Amino acid sequence: MVTVRRVFAADPFTETGRPVTVTESEHHGLVAVAGRQGWREWDRRTRLSPHVVGLYDRRDLTCRLLLRSRFPVHAVDFHPRLPVLAIGTGRYGGGFFYNGELLLWHFGSGRVVSALADTREIRSVRWRRWREGRVLDLAVAPVHEEELGRESHTVGYDAMLERDDWLAVGEGDISWQELDGPCRESDDPRDETRAREHLEGLSAGWREHGAVWSVEALADGRIAASSEGVAMTMWSSVDGAPPVARPESRSLLDSATPDGREPPQGWTALPVRRASASYVTGVPDSEDEDRWVALVEPDRDEPTVRPLFPLAPSEETADLAEIGAAVDLDGGALIYAASWLRIGPALDVDGPMADARHAATLVTRRRLPDGEVGWQFVVGGQVLAIEADAAIVHLSLSSGLLVALDATTGGVLWTHPLVVAGLPSTGSALALAGTGRLLVGTAEGRVAECAVPARGELTAYPGAPAEGPVFRLVPPKPPPPHLLGFRAEFLLGGTVGGGRLRHQ
Repeated sequence: MVTVRRVFAADPFTETGRPVTVTESEHHGLVAVAGRQGWREWDRRTRLSPHVVGLYDRRDLTCRLLLRSRFPVHAVDFHPRLPVLAIGTGRYGGGFFYNGELLLWHFGSGRVVSALADTREIRSVRWRRWREGRVLDLAVAPVHEEELGRESHTVGYDAMLERDDWLAVGEGDISWQELDGPCRESDDPRDETRAREHLEGLSAGWREHGAVWSVEALADGRIAASSEGVAMTMWSSVDGAPPVARPESRSLLDSATPDGREPPQGWTALPVRRASASYVTGVPDSEDEDRWVALVEPDRDEPTVRPLFPLAPSEETADLAEIGAAVDLDGGALIYAASWLRIGPALDVDGPMADARHAATLVTRRRLPDGEVGWQFVVGGQVLAIEADAAIVHLSLSSGLLVALDATTGGVLWTHPLVVAGLPSTGSALALAGTGRLLVGTAEGRVAECAVPARGELTAYPGAPAEGPVFRLVPPKPPPPHLLGFRAEFLLGGTVGGGRLRHQ
C-alpha cells in the first residue's frame, strides 16, 4: 500500500544522531553506536526517548538493528563470544535517585532484557575476555545522592557479575546485592569527540544528522528539508545529487508566525501547514481559562488577535493541553492534533524498547472561521505531523504508523507501518508532492519519498480496521459557551497524563 521509492540522506550512522560512544567487534562483524537523535525540545514534541543504540555491519555500515533506550546510554560492549551487547544506561533524577538499566541486547534474536531487579544508573560495562566472557564488570552509581554526598555524581561502586550462560539471564534476575562492591571514582566511557572521530574513520565524509522537522517539494523539483542542527538541506529529485547543507545552531522560525514576525506578547505561534493566515494560541480572561485558537490580524503596526474557537471542542476534551501539528485546508477548515494534559487516555509501554509514555491525541476538523466541528478522531500516541489535501488527511504517529483519514468524514482509509532503509522508522514531517506522492522526514534523520494510494485508487486498497494505536472515531459534540474577554497567556507545556492502559 505504501511503497518507499527513494531515500535521501542515506549516509551511514544517520539513525543514531549525535554519537556519544562507539565500539566494534571483529568477532561479530558489527559496530555499536550509541547516540541521541534529538536534543531541542525532543521529549515534548515526540513523547519518544531520544536515546538510541544502532548495530551496523562492519562491511558496508548498513544499520541492522536500532534500539531505543528509556535512559541516556553511558556504555556499550559486545560479549566476546555470545551474540549479546551489554548496555549501561541511566541518569540522575534531578531530585534524589540515580535511575537506569542494564540492558542485554540479544542481537541474534532481537530480544532485549532489562536485567536489574531495581532501577540503578549503570555508568560503565565491560566483559572480561578470559573465561569465555563469564564475568561482566560494571561501574554502578549510588542509589541516591545522600549515599556518598557531593561525590555521588562521579563516585560509585564496582560490581562483578558472573554467569555461566548470559543468554539465560532474564528480566530482573540481577539483585541489588550483586551490585555491592568497592567504592571508587566511576568510569564513564562517553566521549563525543572520540565517538565522532571513530565514525569519521569508518566513513569518510560522515556528518551528524538530526531529526527532520520539515520537508517540502519545491516548484523546480528539488526536495528541501530542515533538521536538528542543519537549517536547510536540498536534493535533486532527478538524480538525488549530493546535498548542500548550511549548519546552524538552532531551528528556523520556531517561535515566529508564517510571515516571520514574532507573535503578540503572551501568545504562542501555532505552526500550521499551508497556513492561509497567522495562527496563535492563548487563554481567555475567564474563570475556566479555556485555551483558544486565534488569528493575528495582518498589516498593523501592533497586530491584534482575533479569537476563533476554543481548542477543546467539547466538555469531554476540556483538558487538552496543546496542539502538536495542524494543517489549513485553503482557509475553509483547520485540522489539528491536540494532546491531553492530565486526564485523557494514555498508554504506558513497559520495557526498554520505548519511552514509558505515549499520550493519546485527539485529531479534530474545525470549520473556519466559526469553529464548527466536522469530526474528531482519537489515536494512541503523539501525532508528529499532519498533511492533507481536499480528499485525504495523512497522519504520522510516534508509534511509527502512517494513517490516512477521509478528509470529509474522518474515517480510516488505511494504516501502514513506516519502514525506511529496512528499519522501522518514525515520521516527524510530512509533505505532499503531487498525486500519490508523499515525502516523509523521519526522526532517524532521513527523508523518504513514498508512493501512497490517491483517493480515486482506494477501491484497490479497501480500508481495513484500524491497527495498533488507532483507537476510535469520536462523534462531534458542540462546544460549551465561552466568554470573549481575553488575556494573553503562555499555552504550550505541561506533562503527560499518568493513567495507564497497557497494550494487549
